[in-house]
Parts: sequence; structure tokens; C-alpha cells
Amino acid sequence: GDLTGRWDATARSAMAALRSDLGLGVSSSDLTPKLFKFLLTMDAATLIAGGDSVIWAGQRSMNARYLSRSDFYVVPSDGYFSRDTHKALLYALQYEIGMVDGTANGNFGPGTRSGLQTQADLSVGSTDTTKYFVHWFNFALRVNGYPTTFSGSYTATTATHVNDFQTFVGLGTTGT
Repeated sequence: GDLTGRWDATARSAMAALRSDLGLGVSSSDLTPKLFKFLLTMDAATLIAGGDSVIWAGQRSMNARYLSRSDFYVVPSDGYFSRDTHKALLYALQYEIGMVDGTANGNFGPGTRSGLQTQADLSVGSTDTTKYFVHWFNFALRVNGYPTTFSGSYTATTATHVNDFQTFVGLGTTGT
């Protein structure tokens, strides 16, 4: 559209479209500080050529689920697993285990490890209800090259991929 310098219907429509592309819905056309920061990055907000639709779905879900957290910022929704998406995934896991803003830091340390060991013991039949551990586990498998979907169900197929991964990294093959 035209660059008029006004927050008019065209600008509001463009912001609503951006929010939708990022997975935030279109309930608002407000330009928040976090969205403005995202605009300045020049990162993509739509699935781009060669991007993975499952990674794209995960990126959009992270934005929708965690943008209200003070330490979480908008991640690109382009279908590529970048450094920013990796850090956002760690924040997502930390939020799911109950870390508060200021404690969650996007780094995998002893608190994250302990929280995952005690709260995210996943096996065939595990499903997400209020927590997104299975979603993020399937997402992590996908970004490591396993053909999973972005879902909240830990299936026998998921266990097969886990066995393959465990064999690859030299762990016992438990499927959990």
C-alpha cells in the first residue's frame, strides 16, 4: 500500500495480516513493541520456498502460545529451523515446565533438564492437554530430520523415530 505516515485502514489491515501470518490471529491490528521489533528484523512471516510446513506450524504455535510472556519475542514463521527458532523452542520447554519469566532464559541447563525429566516422561499413548510437551517433542524430532507431524499425540510411529534417534546417538533404544 501507500506509505502515508498514517495508521489508517490500510495499515491496520496489513498489521492484521501480519498477525495472522505469525500465528497470532486477527483479533487486533495493534502494533505492539514486540511486533515492531520483529518488523525491524526483516525476517519472513510466511512459509517461504523450501521451508517445512511442520516447522512453520510450530513457529506459529510458539508465537501464539508464548508471545504474552515478557521474555519471549516473535520468531519468524518461515518454515526454517534457525537459531532464533531453536532458542524459542528452549523457552517453550522452560515455560511448559513452569519456569517464570526472568528464570527461563532459552538455554538448556540443569533446571531445564530436571524439569523435563520429572514432567515430560513421554511414551506411546502420551497426549498433550494443558502442557505442550508432545508437540515440542514432535517438533524437535522434525527439525532433526524425522518425518513427524506437529501434533500432541505420541504414537507408535513416534516411538519408531525415537528408537532410530536413540540408535543414532548411541543410547539404549527404549522408544521413550
